Amino acid sequence: MIRILFILGAVWATGCASRAPDARSATRSATGSFSDPDLAYVEFADPVEDVNRAVAAGDFRFVAIDGLGRFVPFIDDNYPEMSSALGDDLKVVRGTSDFNQSYWEEKVNAIARVYAENYNLILFERLEELKKLPKGSVRARED
Repeated sequence: MIRILFILGAVWATGCASRAPDARSATRSATGSFSDPDLAYVEFADPVEDVNRAVAAGDFRFVAIDGLGRFVPFIDDNYPEMSSALGDDLKVVRGTSDFNQSYWEEKVNAIARVYAENYNLILFERLEELKKLPKGSVRARED
């Protein structure tokens, strides 16, 4: 019985580990950065790694969530003037919505929002270090 549980656990762990690279590689561009990620991507994504790749590639766009309007987590809540200055120059998580028809849609939309909020906070801090904050940020006006 213990052997069966061990084997099942090993198979499950292998299956979970193999899902992440497949979902991530499907939405990576040729440069190794991502462009407009989708729900499958953000479920397994690492915002720290993604910010590092994006900044190295010179991609300073923030991540937005779709709905009735676009929402840029962290930025909209803390720097609304900066958010309006960004316009459409954003990475939008494809498949996000304000209207969820199932538990799965609600779950992955919540994951996308958490991913975007973390990504945007990390990117904001990185841009602050590089002195490349977009217009409308309070900290940018202080410089």
